[in-house]
Amino acid sequence: MTGAVGLVAGVASTVAHAGGVVLGPFLVSLGLSNAAVVATANAVVAVSQIGFLTGPILLSSVLALPCLFLGTWLGYRANRRLPRRWFELA
Repeated sequence: MTGAVGLVAGVASTVAHAGGVVLGPFLVSLGLSNAAVVATANAVVAVSQIGFLTGPILLSSVLALPCLFLGTWLGYRANRRLPRRWFELA
C-alpha cells in the first residue's frame, strides 16, 4: 500500500504538482503527529527536486532563507495550537 501511495503521489507531483493531495491524507491516516506529517511531506518534496536545481534557483533560495525561517517559526507555533481535526481538514 505504501509503495502505491508513493507512486501515485510521485506521478501526481510530476503531472500537476498535486502529490500533496494524495500524500497528505495517507500520512495523516498513519497516525503520525502533525509535525511528523509536515516534516515527511516536506522531505518527499525536497527529495523529488534533486537534479532540477540550477544556480539561479539556488541563489533565489538562499536569498529567501529569512522567509523560510519566519514561515517555519510561524508554522511551528500554529501547529502546536491547531486542533487535530482542523489539521486533518486543512
